[in-house]
Amino acid sequence: MIIPTIVGATDLKPWFPRSLEFQSRLTYLHQQYTKVDIGDGTRYKRAKDDFYTASLQLAYAQYCGEVEVTFAGTGRHHLGPNDVSATFRYQIFDDVIGDPVSFVVGMTLSQVFSLALKDISTFNTGGIEGEIHAAIGKECSTWETWLSRWWAVAALGVGDHGSPWLRGEAAWEKQWFEQQRLRLFAHLLYGLGDHNIDPIEPFDGYGSIRYQAVDLGTQYRYTFECDASLTLGYIRRVHSTNCPKDVNIYYIQYLYPFGL
Repeated sequence: MIIPTIVGATDLKPWFPRSLEFQSRLTYLHQQYTKVDIGDGTRYKRAKDDFYTASLQLAYAQYCGEVEVTFAGTGRHHLGPNDVSATFRYQIFDDVIGDPVSFVVGMTLSQVFSLALKDISTFNTGGIEGEIHAAIGKECSTWETWLSRWWAVAALGVGDHGSPWLRGEAAWEKQWFEQQRLRLFAHLLYGLGDHNIDPIEPFDGYGSIRYQAVDLGTQYRYTFECDASLTLGYIRRVHSTNCPKDVNIYYIQYLYPFGL
């Protein structure tokens, strides 16, 4: 888990892509900040971090799976592996076929590498992490396509050591002519540890830290005639406790779908 956002490319929306069509995504994200909240004050730390994520997703009927790998270049490690994760989801309700809402449950397992675990720029708690999540949403649609939609995600995660965390997401999206999309979203991350960041001791992950982060963001997506799409996004951290403060995040994502 990099930050409490869509940054890692994992798709948790309560709708699946077309059945038996691979969704390949490449994401580049740049994160920068100059301060870290340490619970009872702030500490100066200038960071300019880069994250590179590749993911592959496939859906079939009510099932959807995704694997992804992230490399990071931060002050802690220079362009090394950050984490590898796999996600499995099951769709219980689908408003596209007449259910009142769409509802999906799933789980994600991640292997976090050692340098990433000790990097204050990434919200990692353990070498092995697991998260269960549920998503609910609804589309406002015509006979042919959707015009706008909203969804929310709630998640509970835990690492192989340290305390669990809670994560939430809420988003609203508008579409024009099945080609352009605008999304507004908010993310919340809440660590259930009982310690503040120690400015003297070496940082050893967020497993024992009582951290909070609230991010607000927007993104624009353009879909080409070949069904590939390009997304540009911006995120701003508006609240932080025991984590990087006043963070600005910029990202670009390219999605290319292809059939079996």
